[in-house]
Amino acid sequence: MSKFLIVFKQEYTQIVKKKSFLIGLILTPVILLAFMVGPALLAKKKSTETEHLAIVDKSGLEIGKQFSLSLKEYTIEETETPYYAIDDLIELSGDENSNFTEKETELNNLITDNQLKYYIVIESDVLNSDTSVYVVASSENIISYQRFRHELSSIISSIRLEQSSINLPIDSVLAMTSRIDLIAKDIKGESVSFTQKYFVALIFVMLMYILIFGNGQMVMRSVIDEKNSRIMEVLISSVSPFQMMMGKIFGIGAATLTQVLIWIFMGLIAILTGLANTGDAAGYLEKIIFNPYLIIYFVIFLVTGFLLYSTLFALLGSIVTNEKEAQNFMFPIVMFLMAPIMIGMYIIQEPNSVVSIVLSYIPVFTPTMLVMRLSFLLPSVIDYSMFSGILLQANIAVVIMIVTVIGTVWLTAKVFRVGVLMYGKRATLPEIIKWVKH
Repeated sequence: MSKFLIVFKQEYTQIVKKKSFLIGLILTPVILLAFMVGPALLAKKKSTETEHLAIVDKSGLEIGKQFSLSLKEYTIEETETPYYAIDDLIELSGDENSNFTEKETELNNLITDNQLKYYIVIESDVLNSDTSVYVVASSENIISYQRFRHELSSIISSIRLEQSSINLPIDSVLAMTSRIDLIAKDIKGESVSFTQKYFVALIFVMLMYILIFGNGQMVMRSVIDEKNSRIMEVLISSVSPFQMMMGKIFGIGAATLTQVLIWIFMGLIAILTGLANTGDAAGYLEKIIFNPYLIIYFVIFLVTGFLLYSTLFALLGSIVTNEKEAQNFMFPIVMFLMAPIMIGMYIIQEPNSVVSIVLSYIPVFTPTMLVMRLSFLLPSVIDYSMFSGILLQANIAVVIMIVTVIGTVWLTAKVFRVGVLMYGKRATLPEIIKWVKH
């Protein structure tokens, strides 16, 4: 045990004393938040310049003229500058529709030269079809598209009502047929958007991925470096391969846990002082951070996930001759950790589906999969029963992870004791099987 502690202390202090450890404490959460928040802020960013467009109206009902007038109500935020400028309004009758191809080429050239942002075409059968209006552009602005859809829908609906036999004012009919806003609430009666839930769940999954993968690689590099420098031969003469392997894994793991605890502490301070209160997602994040069940399970799955993957990385480091060779075998490990992110949309929408539950019980997926499901489901749980629902599934997954880690450590120890002393060539599968049997 004393030799294990020596290796443990050496690995831990080597990491914690580095400047990169202190820099990572600050940069990792900053970069992670930038990647999470940045795209959302950019998507919501409104234009600061007038957008130029053209309208081609083939309907003969002056829909284009009404549409151009309706766009005048939109101005750039906090200014009187119009948001849209109608550079050309082209009205084509039935006989003139043959000229559209020539005009279309001209408009396409204007978009290519960035003189136009869009042009909108209203077909002649617009009253009989919901797909007879289209917009042409080299890039899409979601906000503008929503506005175009809203204004054109209102204009076309009004014309349809005028031509119908309904004996009611048009405004009254439009009011009665307006769309509702379907508000989603959880069983606690709280309304949180899907985007916020996905955003918060993704933060926890990405944090776990970075910690497990990044520090797991450190274990592998440490083994490879000591093999290539022949230091391993000296170390093995005074400490057993098993003690060496576990000392490295637990030492680096303790450094990882230190990072997490510091980040949790920093997050609590930011929330308590109001520094993290920057929006609706922050409020939802606050509810999760103050949920002790999620924090406990996050740490448990982080530790067991780190032990599992670090053991696999130690195994990989012991059977290869250099880091470049190891890169070829890392792809499956990366895919296992990334799986919940790649199918995250499905997991968030169906957290209790058979697929989500089954994947949660497969050890290589369990850490990130359970954390994503827990961060989504726990805030709306009313009765925190350890023997039902998501907490029961989490407890079963913990048992599965512990058993898997013990089995993986036993298997890796048998390979590690021989592999760390091999030089010059990578171990083959028959050789690895032979080491395990003996």
